[in-house]
Amino acid sequence: MKKYFYKVLVYRAFEKTLHSACISGPASITYKLNKWTLPTIKGSKIFVFEKLSDARSFANEYDKIFKCQVRNPKPIEKALNSDAFTNNRDIPKLITFWKRFSKKQDCQTRFVIPFGTSVVDAVKLLKEVSRYE
Repeated sequence: MKKYFYKVLVYRAFEKTLHSACISGPASITYKLNKWTLPTIKGSKIFVFEKLSDARSFANEYDKIFKCQVRNPKPIEKALNSDAFTNNRDIPKLITFWKRFSKKQDCQTRFVIPFGTSVVDAVKLLKEVSRYE
């Protein structure tokens, strides 16, 4: 049986595009339904939720949640912190974060990565699901 994950995204109505909920600026990833999406920064990963309930807890009233297929999922075993990445100056911090993460080094900074998060190499959005039970 296939295992599915859940991705929380922001819909930008003026662009008619789906983007990462917590990463904006040049590091932001644009997602399309039924297309495999890779990270924009080499060596980084994409955050997803293993359980729909965790995605719902994380999403705000403006976010959209998608059921998805993933490649190479790895659960995050403890709560991590990460910076909110919003501009070109933040890209070196993002690269450092992923290097430290891949070496299982301490990579705690300001932004909490919520419980139930996994990291993956690629995401394929299958369908939007309700934010409510």
